[in-house]
Amino acid sequence: MKHETPSFDPLGVAKDNAWKALSEIMSDVAKERPSVGKKVRVIRGKKHLGKEGVVFWHGSDRFQDPNRYADSFQSALRQARGTYFYRVGVMVDETQEKIFVPAENVEILGKEE
Repeated sequence: MKHETPSFDPLGVAKDNAWKALSEIMSDVAKERPSVGKKVRVIRGKKHLGKEGVVFWHGSDRFQDPNRYADSFQSALRQARGTYFYRVGVMVDETQEKIFVPAENVEILGKEE
């Protein structure tokens, strides 16, 4: 975004550019979100390590505070990414059992079903 008089309000121009870039950052970060319908594999933890399945639930971890030690920008990014301070419910492919794990413990395998 180019302004005709950048010396008039340089902070306003920088803020406008930051807000414009923020929407692109948020859309890129949201692609990493283990949302409902995505196929995932558990990559950390002991009990469910290696299990694969489809996410049927994604929600906040009620035992952790997502806004602790975070400013509003960090909180917005955490919410868009949906991994830290979030949990997912996964329907395991082989056994059809439902497991609940922290969202940062899964990796996305394929596209939405």
